[in-house]
Amino acid sequence: METFRVSVLILAISIPTNYCRHTGIEEKVEVDVPEYAIQGQIVHLYCSFTHKSFYSLKWFLNGTEIYRFIPSTQRNLQRMSFNHQFARVDVQNSKMIDDGRHLLVLQRVERKQSGTYECQVTENSPPFRFKGSSSLLTVIILPEHYPSISGLRQGWYEPNSVLNINCTASPSFPAATLSWLIHNKPVPSSMVTKYLPLVTESGLESSILGLTVLLVGEYSRDSNLEVRCSSTLPPVKGDQMELSRSLVVGIHPPTYSHLSRTNQPLCDIILVII
Repeated sequence: METFRVSVLILAISIPTNYCRHTGIEEKVEVDVPEYAIQGQIVHLYCSFTHKSFYSLKWFLNGTEIYRFIPSTQRNLQRMSFNHQFARVDVQNSKMIDDGRHLLVLQRVERKQSGTYECQVTENSPPFRFKGSSSLLTVIILPEHYPSISGLRQGWYEPNSVLNINCTASPSFPAATLSWLIHNKPVPSSMVTKYLPLVTESGLESSILGLTVLLVGEYSRDSNLEVRCSSTLPPVKGDQMELSRSLVVGIHPPTYSHLSRTNQPLCDIILVII
């Protein structure tokens, strides 16, 4: 009996990873959401996309749908808002403003409307794929007062003594960033003590920053030491918001001309550019 041998040739074929994927042009969706907004403001959010046609455009806040636009349906049902407890959408002014560009208008934003806003565009034909893009918005609550400085003792400070004071920011959201300056120059970090912020019942935060200065050398040469505490919040549309409290600390024994200035507030500075 004859024996036959059969040789099997196995070919390994490398298939590009994108072979099984959709070969059409990849559509893009991008959002333009301000990083910060002030409580009570009207806020504009933009969604830009490359789809030539689409079935629906939706906006979500933290995963919850708040707005939907379906251009192919009857006019009174084209634009709808949802879950008004999370966001107040101005439906009348939320609309397509150009080919591939949609505007969402939020009315009088509140802190609870902080979060991730996502725009999602669904294709106009099967399999109705959708594409989305998202960005974070934080609603700022401004402080109502200047920062306060505590711990300043009565009378003059002697050379070689210690100036130990605290600066407390007025409640805000998010917590303000505090910094100390002496003669308009930032102090070394070794002089600064950071404390945990105080939290109010409404959830606002009040930052606290300590300052400890040994009054020797450059800090005791002059009879007056100009000290300033600066409280800043994140910029809105590129404009910095700052509140400052300044005072003069007397170092050497007073003369008659300086007596009326001893440890009196020098000025309150407020710079809020909206």
